[in-house]
Amino acid sequence: LIRPHPAIWRLVHGMAVVYLVALTFLLFQTRDDARQFMKYLHPDLGVELPERSYGTDCRIYVPDHPKSRFNNVYDILFDEFVIAHILGWWGKAIMIRNQPLLWVLSIGFELMEHCSRHIDLQLVWYLGWYEDCEIF
Repeated sequence: LIRPHPAIWRLVHGMAVVYLVALTFLLFQTRDDARQFMKYLHPDLGVELPERSYGTDCRIYVPDHPKSRFNNVYDILFDEFVIAHILGWWGKAIMIRNQPLLWVLSIGFELMEHCSRHIDLQLVWYLGWYEDCEIF
């Protein structure tokens, strides 16, 4: 590989410094003031998002669903978090480059996710293990 021009690295370094200064500024604000400040950067912030439940209906086959009999599987597999899991696993694989350690980290993350029982992390029981262990 040919190294990029030093000006590119200076630009990347400058952007990182500006980002860290902005995070430091937000750190000393109250939660409401920080949220108001973030609305200037992205006007769509502050709107209540619809709550989705991932752990309520764990059936794979739903014969009485009007759209599809496998609608639960389609809704979960085509979710943005599946893409996040795949990209995260790929990024870890590029950084770590050690497959046994990668498996330990992935299974450990799934155990942590399963044990925390946070409402947003309560997935269908088979999905998390499938995303992190069976796909790769």
